[in-house]
Amino acid sequence: EPDAPADMVDEHYYESSDWFFKAATKYDHYDRTKPKLYIGEYAVRKDAGNGNMLAALAEAAFLTGLERNADVVKMSSYAPLFTDPYWQKWKPDAIVFDNTRCYGTPSYYVQKLFAGNRPDVELPVSFPESTNAVPILFAAAGLKQDSGALILKVVNRSDKAASLNINLSDGSEQYSKGTCTELSAHSPTDGNSFAHPDKISPRTIALPAYKQGSNHLFPPYSVTVLRWSIK
Repeated sequence: EPDAPADMVDEHYYESSDWFFKAATKYDHYDRTKPKLYIGEYAVRKDAGNGNMLAALAEAAFLTGLERNADVVKMSSYAPLFTDPYWQKWKPDAIVFDNTRCYGTPSYYVQKLFAGNRPDVELPVSFPESTNAVPILFAAAGLKQDSGALILKVVNRSDKAASLNINLSDGSEQYSKGTCTELSAHSPTDGNSFAHPDKISPRTIALPAYKQGSNHLFPPYSVTVLRWSIK
């Protein structure tokens, strides 16, 4: 019953990558008088192959929108989670296994990156003007209050690297160290397999102390998490 009273509505989306890129702004203008939302099932399915980087990029872009609108989108969960390729009835799934092996798809790693770097307070994000009908870059930023961490997630769906100046802090806090965790691929159709389970997997390097206006290069076909801490 569409007009029945509800505290929360469960929405499911199994669409193309293009749909998810466009849906990154879906809840920016959601009527805040309506019920809260649980995106209980979602995944790029129509052009995801067995789980490729294109799907992961589109889902990551979508997640930046969910995070930005966390006042109304209270929960989300990727689905399905597990599959055995010898009994597979649905593609893709986050984790593929057989009797002795398993690997995560690029979409699995996106879920892990976002879940492990979830802020409590959102910070505004803006990019230079673009003529693209669908954005090339997507981002979400925030503060984690218990640890004081400053977190920036950036999705670059282009085949070209993007160099961006980062201005997140007012300078009142000294973020002395940081990390850059990057998930990237040479091609959007690349994915993992039993033969190459870590072909697309996160790589983490140290970052210097945060500096207002510093420049960072975001690779083609990438999901990047920059995280700085005070101590």
